[in-house]
Amino acid sequence: MVAEACIEGKPGVGGHAACLLLVPPLIKYAAGPLLGPAMLKGAAAAAGLHVRLIDMNIRYLRDRLTQSNVSDLVGDHDRDTAALRRIEEAWLAEARDWLPSAPQTERVRVDACSAAMYEFEEIEHAAQKLAASVHGSWMERLLSEHARPSCVGVSIMFSGQVIWALATAIVANRIWPSVPVLAGGAHITALKDEIAADSRYGRHFDRFVFGYAETTFVDAVRSYSRGVVLPEECVKAGERCVRIARSDGNVAPEFEGLDHYRRERTTLPAQFSRGCAYGKCRFCTYPAVEGAYHTLEESPVNAVIDLAAEIGGAVSFKDSLIVGKRLESLSRLIAGRVQWSACTKLHPWLNAENLAAIRQNGCRTLELGVETFVGASQRFIGKVQTRELFESVLTDASQAGVGLVVNTITGFPFEAPDEAEREYEAIRSLVDRVGGGRCKVEHNRFELERRAPLATDRGIRVTRSWPWSSLLDWEEAERPIGRGVSLPILG
Repeated sequence: MVAEACIEGKPGVGGHAACLLLVPPLIKYAAGPLLGPAMLKGAAAAAGLHVRLIDMNIRYLRDRLTQSNVSDLVGDHDRDTAALRRIEEAWLAEARDWLPSAPQTERVRVDACSAAMYEFEEIEHAAQKLAASVHGSWMERLLSEHARPSCVGVSIMFSGQVIWALATAIVANRIWPSVPVLAGGAHITALKDEIAADSRYGRHFDRFVFGYAETTFVDAVRSYSRGVVLPEECVKAGERCVRIARSDGNVAPEFEGLDHYRRERTTLPAQFSRGCAYGKCRFCTYPAVEGAYHTLEESPVNAVIDLAAEIGGAVSFKDSLIVGKRLESLSRLIAGRVQWSACTKLHPWLNAENLAAIRQNGCRTLELGVETFVGASQRFIGKVQTRELFESVLTDASQAGVGLVVNTITGFPFEAPDEAEREYEAIRSLVDRVGGGRCKVEHNRFELERRAPLATDRGIRVTRSWPWSSLLDWEEAERPIGRGVSLPILG
């Protein structure tokens, strides 16, 4: 029997929806639904409110994916990367025709369109063009299948969705003039201080919600439906007010339209905790965006596991970091009913005995933030880990049959490029030699994020920002030579 709280259809399927909750393109992921919107829909269902969840992203991708590969990895990395990249590149090629030349930057090396590295007017011009294009007509057809809602919610995970999200709001108001549009999601939370300070963010969005927002969302939808005063956590842009939404991570998510996702092995998301149990990485925005670390109840997780088992799917845990003892509890809870993945940290708990136990209980993939073995960089970012522990975990995971996704970063401030490259190649070589073919190295260049502690470090000087982007351009200002000691960069 499928866990009823997880399937779309209760209460009030059909008819007028109090809210249409939209996920705009473009997120390069097609293996399963997103957790945040499903949590909002689940909270609304528990409160007796009818919310329709329209994942425009998966519909956009499905129209363009010619095949769907299933990898040995479970979770976020189980995707057809090459095919998704081709879809993204085709979209970016269109968008660049509506935008000026990419800005010249000192340190930022990502695509300017995907990172929304443009001014308000430039982003809005692109959104208007998108809304007037064949894509806008496609969005209009999708939305027009539904009766006029009391409100529209738009979930924005990262900067690559911004132009689409604005265009979605434009199209929604073209169909239903004066219907309020509420924006939230991780990217909106990352920009909360900027949104509160500048009314221009509100040209197409009526209100913004910051942080996990299950309780606030329910109250907002109810308020819109009844025409009464909104919760104070629904903030207008430019009102110089930042209020974090009220959350309830213990509601069961409700997934809608699972037939749109990959049928070979749909991956359902779940969470066993919120925030980060480590929370000390100075390049990371999770503590600022997700809030304080706290654990969640087992019952919503169980509901997702039951549904995944019934549909022959897998479960990917979206926790920032599940510590060893919580992995042990989770492993016992799942008890081999489904294959699953989680994100954790290098720790002696990840030994041969424990890895074999969680493998027996369904764990197929663990994601590790190794980042770097350059000693000075480890100390600078606040995450010191030993090469010996990494090799030990890699060996034991390989023998246990647990795949590892090893995240690495080069280009940290004050890092010698040749040393960073040597250490990165050493990690790759070690994974190739010891990993038994079950491990994958993910490489990223360091990018400075607005909410990261390093953004206010005296060793870094921020040289440029863009209103809708979470990235900052920067230069080195003071070179650290020891704890609490620095020298100016000369010449």
